[in-house]
Amino acid sequence: MNYYLENEKLKIVISDRGAELQSIYGKTTDFEYLWQGSKKYWANRATNIFPICGRLFDGVYTYQGKTYSLPCHGFAGKSIFSVEKQTKDNIIFKLSSNETTKENYPFNFNYFVEYTLSGNKLTTKYTVENTGNGDLPFAIGGHPGFNVPLGDGIKFSEHYLEFSEPTKPDYLVIEISDGAVKYLGKTAPYPLKKDKILPIKHSMFDNDALFLSNMAKSVTLKSNKSDRFVKVTYPDMPHIGFWHTPKSRAKFICIEPWDGVPSIYGQIDDFATKPEFNHLDSGKTYVKHFDIEVNE
Repeated sequence: MNYYLENEKLKIVISDRGAELQSIYGKTTDFEYLWQGSKKYWANRATNIFPICGRLFDGVYTYQGKTYSLPCHGFAGKSIFSVEKQTKDNIIFKLSSNETTKENYPFNFNYFVEYTLSGNKLTTKYTVENTGNGDLPFAIGGHPGFNVPLGDGIKFSEHYLEFSEPTKPDYLVIEISDGAVKYLGKTAPYPLKKDKILPIKHSMFDNDALFLSNMAKSVTLKSNKSDRFVKVTYPDMPHIGFWHTPKSRAKFICIEPWDGVPSIYGQIDDFATKPEFNHLDSGKTYVKHFDIEVNE
């Protein structure tokens, strides 16, 4: 089922499946900013990531001596959420632990995805509650895809990403070989043009996603041939990723704020010790957010 938020500038559509954005429609210029999905390239539009970011090696992990399996980005994206509250410019979705989630994630939790619309800005807030008696290990992240080009007659390569301030980020070293996407568990410097600009081209995704750390906390997708832009601000997320379908000419780019990392290739994670994983005590709450702002 779809739900709607709307004001004088934007119309937002969200599905209860995955609490996933379905549309960010600009009413002033009649433009759809959000990728609309494609079986050829990527069927999703804006996956909400929980309780893991990325892939587990061999799709499995261990915890307290037992082995469990989880798909890439976890199970939230395919789960049906309930709606806790809705107004014309705000909606809160909720997913709670249940018999199905506990088969491969044996923890008690509430996971909320909240959207708030204000002018030309949409805020996505994630809240995780530990409703159990022990530790709650998890990671969260966003995975919204945006249509490129931002206007008629503009080439994909005539777009770029601009950070809000000069930065010298590192990137997570990821490669594709033997048909597998491999996070190697190390970082390397990733120089930007003028310390702020990342020109985009299809080939930059040939080795899957580009994930940066130690970077500015806001980045804008833009083109010198359009007044439109998409700005993503992630004040408390340690990683920002950029992705489209590897080795393709897909007409979108995902801008992904994450607070976790995939498993290192060849290493089966123990959730008690997994790198860059959150651990929430019983009864505690964890909150992170990011903003999507568009220019009409």
